[in-house]
Amino acid sequence: MRWTDLKECCDYYNINYKSLCTYMQKNKISKEEAFSHYYQYYKYNRFTYNHVTYDSFAACCMAYEIKPICVRRYAKRKHFLLRHALSSYLNYHNKRKIYFCGQEYITFTSCCRAFGCNASYVSAYAKRHGISREEALKFYINRCH
Repeated sequence: MRWTDLKECCDYYNINYKSLCTYMQKNKISKEEAFSHYYQYYKYNRFTYNHVTYDSFAACCMAYEIKPICVRRYAKRKHFLLRHALSSYLNYHNKRKIYFCGQEYITFTSCCRAFGCNASYVSAYAKRHGISREEALKFYINRCH
C-alpha cells in the first residue's frame, strides 16, 4: 500500500507518529528504517488472549479493567507466563465477586462497607451460627436499620 505521508501510514498501523519522528531524529535514520523498527516492535509486542489480539499486554489488561503491574508481579511471584498469570488472576478476582441485593461487589468487604457493616464481624457471626456470610450480612443490616 502506498501512503501520501508518514502520519497516515502510522495511523493505519497504530504506531505513535511523534515517537517515530523522535526515534528517527535521535538515531539519524530514514523514515523507512524508523518505521520498520517500530513496526517490528509493535508486531513483537502484540498480546493475544482469548482469541483477541491487543496492541500490548497493558492494553489487554486495561480491557479487563485490571492493572498490568499487578498481573506482572503475580507472574513473577508464581513463575508464570503472562498469559497464564492473566487467566489465573482473572479467575481469582471473578471468584471474589459477590452479588447481594441485585448489586455486584468486587469483594465481600466492599459489600459490607456499602451497607455500613464491619466485614470481620459479619464473617465471625456467620461462622459462629453456621450460616452463609450473605445471611449474616442481612442480619446485621436488619439489626442496624
